[in-house]
Amino acid sequence: MSQEDTTEFLQDLIARRGLKSTGEFSARFLELDGATIIEPTAFEPDASTSRSEYYYNAMTNTLYRRIIDRQEPGVVVAHWQKTSN
Repeated sequence: MSQEDTTEFLQDLIARRGLKSTGEFSARFLELDGATIIEPTAFEPDASTSRSEYYYNAMTNTLYRRIIDRQEPGVVVAHWQKTSN
């Protein structure tokens, strides 16, 4: 399901149920549809050992994406690349 389809579906659902504010419900509902919640952190995780492809730095309000430079059996060399402003 594309992001546009998901947005349209959620708007229809809210209109049918009469919800004014979804709050926490909307994030958890999107997880059921395959979305991944990126938890904000105040530190930079190690890119080589991180399980996530993204991390959100709450101190700088910036989203980063993991770039794998080299991957061999037992060795991963990676870094974080800024994705948002």
